[in-house]
Amino acid sequence: MQFNPVDPSEMSSGQTAKEFPKLADGTYQFVVASAEERIAKSGNEMIQLVLEHTDQDGRIHKVWDYLVGTEAAAWKTYQFCKAANLMAEYEAGRLGENDCTGAIVRATVKLEVSEQYGDRLRVSGYEPSQAARTEAAVAGHAPSSAPAAEISDDDIPF
Repeated sequence: MQFNPVDPSEMSSGQTAKEFPKLADGTYQFVVASAEERIAKSGNEMIQLVLEHTDQDGRIHKVWDYLVGTEAAAWKTYQFCKAANLMAEYEAGRLGENDCTGAIVRATVKLEVSEQYGDRLRVSGYEPSQAARTEAAVAGHAPSSAPAAEISDDDIPF
């Protein structure tokens, strides 16, 4: 491996941010690179997700998110499961790391500024997948953009 050595006194979080630009606030497609079942400091079960987004320059941006098994955090688990097409697991009340790993999701991220933890991207929500939107449209749950035209037997050419 070859690299340009840098004096450690010249390294700063600002320099690192220039070398490795963070994603701007917005919604991106991510792959769940890894998922690990853990116990939160509060004692609640959770899954730690590592989400990866590859930008147009080929750089991989990692974002960590946590799905916590509490009623107060159920909204995020619901959004994630809907986005990852894991609603059967959500409805069964059981989600595992193997269910999550490899899933492709659309997530909205925002920069969170923290002196304690440093600046980091935080997932503020997940969007339903295209497949989930298509299933909803087929099931009649999506609003129609135009009223359905009536077709009579006389309109059928055979």
